[in-house]
Amino acid sequence: MIKLFILTNSSGAIPQKILETESISVEVISSYFKSKSVRIMIFTFDQFITKYVELRNEIRGSFFIYASSQHPAYYSAIEDILLFIERSGGILIPDFIHFRAHENKYIQELIKTEMNIPTPESYLISTIEEGHSKIMRLKFPLVAKLASGFGSNFVKLLKNEKEAGKYLEDNLTAVVKPRKNFIKYRKKVNAYRNKHPLKVGKIIFQEFIDGIENDWKILIFGNKLFYLKRYFKDHDFRASGSGNFDNTTAPDEKLLEFAMLVKHRLNTPWVSLDIIQKNDSLYLIEYQCVHFGLYTAMKSIKHFEYINGKFIEFNGQIDIDKIFAEELYSFITGYKI
Repeated sequence: MIKLFILTNSSGAIPQKILETESISVEVISSYFKSKSVRIMIFTFDQFITKYVELRNEIRGSFFIYASSQHPAYYSAIEDILLFIERSGGILIPDFIHFRAHENKYIQELIKTEMNIPTPESYLISTIEEGHSKIMRLKFPLVAKLASGFGSNFVKLLKNEKEAGKYLEDNLTAVVKPRKNFIKYRKKVNAYRNKHPLKVGKIIFQEFIDGIENDWKILIFGNKLFYLKRYFKDHDFRASGSGNFDNTTAPDEKLLEFAMLVKHRLNTPWVSLDIIQKNDSLYLIEYQCVHFGLYTAMKSIKHFEYINGKFIEFNGQIDIDKIFAEELYSFITGYKI
């Protein structure tokens, strides 16, 4: 018998819709799976760890879907629990690596490289020393962004080496904290110099793709693709948060094929993709498999379904909770252990 654990936040929710307070319907998922004779167990994260002694024999071979959070302390607690579940033989959906990729652009670049997913050339920086060394060899302009954060927060277009150096100084964290006593502070800095990084963090410098006016938000659930054309802000290169959206113009087939290829390589039942297209080239900028907004699907008036090797367009709005449950079940029944 298939067993599915549903792990929610303290409110019994899996925040996933348009606002952080809006949840995918746990009730719809539960009812759908019960109709398929699947054993369902629903817990908050704290309830699950409290009942671990009773549940530990249930973990191995069971499937788990789970909530995430944008709040670092709560995210860290969830991370510990999920890592323990995976270590105990539980099957996380999506995989733990995709949970780690939640609002983590740094690890996303590593995943895209590993899976041969086309992306603008990127440079990962974790120390001030190596950062300054790298920017001397980079071509400008380039896009700079922090590993964490959603939307276009802290994403900037850097025009030259000086701006890149300032971005590093402003956004990496000093290892030696400033002190009122300047002499002691200087002594401490000198003790670290050339022996330990003076500033650390996670920053991505990325190739700037010019000559385009929009990106695409693509949401995929199973074989269903929802799309939103997002125009850049005036005199800006960022589309996220611009509010200038078009849900009537469909992407071309090449972009749809690219999106399906990315989903297949990520091995996930659902995914949110930020894609840019320039002439015949396609690039994945970012992706999320957990806790992504569903505006693109919930506000869609038509979508595509990939059927027998072809993309078929369908009109009308959809029941996102039902689709979420259906695609989860389809993924689980086709899962290869």
